[in-house]
Amino acid sequence: MTRLVNEDSETLRALCVAAEKNTRLQANVLWDGVDPVDRVIHIFEKNIGLRRPKLLIADEELPTLLTPSPASVHAYVRQLGFSRRYRAIGRIIEWTTVIVAARVFLEVPAGKQGQQQQQEEGEDEESIRQGVLRDVGVLVQEWPDEEEVTEYCLLGGLR
Repeated sequence: MTRLVNEDSETLRALCVAAEKNTRLQANVLWDGVDPVDRVIHIFEKNIGLRRPKLLIADEELPTLLTPSPASVHAYVRQLGFSRRYRAIGRIIEWTTVIVAARVFLEVPAGKQGQQQQQEEGEDEESIRQGVLRDVGVLVQEWPDEEEVTEYCLLGGLR
């Protein structure tokens, strides 16, 4: 899959939207035998530099390969939220400031949006979600207010 597409910001956004629709429609379509969300996470994190060792030249870190547009990052957080990929949401918060979308998907009670994420043995979804919320609290001093969250949900068709 990754060899068949140009991994620019607009392609990333389109892949995120397709993965979100696959999740929301419960289509369970695989891309080359891989869950689309897993594929998009790999593409996104590889291209923005989250999945590579820091490369230094003359004590300067090399820039990331891709700087996604705000629309692409937003689509990425949405597809993570609908598929309940809380750890990946935590990683993206460390990288950017897509805070409103992250709050919506991390604070909504389980069962309200997205599909059950397959958990590693011994882990439950709620404890992962709470752990990410705790970690995010260290990074984000103030969540968006209720008005911003309500507006986001109304405009995004989530309520």
